[in-house]
Amino acid sequence: MVIKITRVSVTAESASQPTMDEDAGADMDLHFVSAYTYLNEHPGIASSNDTLLKLYAYYKQAIQGDCTIPKPGLFEFVARAKWDAWKGLEGLGRGEAMRDYVETVIGMRCGWDPEGNHREEEAEGAGGEEVSFRSRGVGVEEK
Repeated sequence: MVIKITRVSVTAESASQPTMDEDAGADMDLHFVSAYTYLNEHPGIASSNDTLLKLYAYYKQAIQGDCTIPKPGLFEFVARAKWDAWKGLEGLGRGEAMRDYVETVIGMRCGWDPEGNHREEEAEGAGGEEVSFRSRGVGVEEK
């Protein structure tokens, strides 16, 4: 399965809109935006489809909240995998989704660091897994 990655615009302002379940705080907002930006700027980072689906789901949950779109058809394999990943996070708070996104990026060992001490030499080909980011961004195109 190949997941199509497209650019999605996220700014510190859009990622830090206040919500009722705000349990993240300003530092987590900044780490989330920083991790997202880092992945956008380093499209050659290797990752598995499972990791890409996790990133997609955490991103969507952090930005949009619970999945409210209809379940894709049986033969829409990629769209259904993305829907299942996002729907599986139903009820997860915005701050928790941001934290899990950041922890996933840290776990990729791709050179990103929450304190800004990025290791650029690790960015290309990092992760040792099978799939590369084919374009910039971790927001996945909806159909």
